[in-house]
Amino acid sequence: MNSMIGYTSPYIIKGLKISLNSISQSAGSYESISADYSINKIKASFAIDKNAKGHKGERFAIMIPFQNIDIGFLYQSSKKTLINKSYSGHVISIKRNFLNQGSLYIALRICENISLKNFYRLFP
Repeated sequence: MNSMIGYTSPYIIKGLKISLNSISQSAGSYESISADYSINKIKASFAIDKNAKGHKGERFAIMIPFQNIDIGFLYQSSKKTLINKSYSGHVISIKRNFLNQGSLYIALRICENISLKNFYRLFP
């Protein structure tokens, strides 16, 4: 990474922030914009990435608590711009905390082209 410029807004409205990032590398530049919403333990995020390792992509994720369980959903689509090939898919997950000692994740991934690490980055 040669340089990075990033900005995260203060809350625009209750629970909503916007982030803008631009990363310059020797192989080219990468831009990202995201809208993140968090209120009453409900979290949601929408992001658009451009030129990330030759891909253009969009992601939407939401996590909703229900009793002692967090239910999550991630949808991602991306297009490899050099070869004009598109991918999309989703991840559905359930997280259960146990007495503040740890947690158990169960995730169902529908599409080989979506990494589970994207989901966990959004909702640790």
